[in-house]
Amino acid sequence: MEIISRAAWGARYPDGFRAAPLPAQEVWLHHSVTSGSGAAAVRTLEDIGQSRFGGGISYTFAIDSTGAIYQGHSVDRQGAHTGGRNDISRAICLIGNYETQQMTDQQIRAVAWLLRHGAAHGWWRANQLNGGHRDAPGASTACPGRHAQARIGEINRLAASDDLEDDMTPDERTALFEIRNSLRQGLSNSHPPGDIWLALTELRNRMTRLYQDLTPGQSGQKYPGDTYLQLVALRKQVDVLTAMVAELGAANGNIDVDDLVARIRTALAEDSTIAAADVSANESAQAS
Repeated sequence: MEIISRAAWGARYPDGFRAAPLPAQEVWLHHSVTSGSGAAAVRTLEDIGQSRFGGGISYTFAIDSTGAIYQGHSVDRQGAHTGGRNDISRAICLIGNYETQQMTDQQIRAVAWLLRHGAAHGWWRANQLNGGHRDAPGASTACPGRHAQARIGEINRLAASDDLEDDMTPDERTALFEIRNSLRQGLSNSHPPGDIWLALTELRNRMTRLYQDLTPGQSGQKYPGDTYLQLVALRKQVDVLTAMVAELGAANGNIDVDDLVARIRTALAEDSTIAAADVSANESAQAS
């Protein structure tokens, strides 16, 4: 997994209020009670934080329903999320209302990964949530919602276990981020937001061109640095997107974007495993 930077999602306001010491003593889980996903949803959180407190986005990290992780204020800066504890704690915010909606599996894994990643980098003392916002001393709130609150034990167990591997490569995460932006923002002024057919077609064409540029016509050869593995994975991603374009060609944009993004994410992750198997088979054939 990777963390989408403030620059990548388009931060416009101050980066927190002041310097805050590391490692943080506590990590609390929050929810935004806003809708949407992607960079636009994070900018909405930033707008809210700026209007309420004047320090830009209130949370240290935000995670949407696809499991994408966004940097909020920098980890060594103080936000405005957990009253009376902002100087000693950091906040992970789930985008959505988890009093009424369930966490996705992608979100659960993303929070657990972030807890481990942050502890390993000295951002906080332990790879565990101290609890939901409602558990913080002096708090009087339902945050992070009953459904998210119910998953905290599971998240902490996963963060502490050895059964937590990244299921997306950086290239796949970049592709997913581009898909999401294309679907939500449109491809150009002539291609309005939500035009699924055009967005997927354009992305498929870009990936096809990249594959063609990287392939020197020596099919089956393994190149230095495992480039062959990357090419096979990319080719299969193109195949996945081609099938989705065909399936959704008549949808005219009438489809749930978050559902589509989740489906693409799952397909890309599965195809990485298939690609690795293809490379292994290819090497065995060359050795015989």
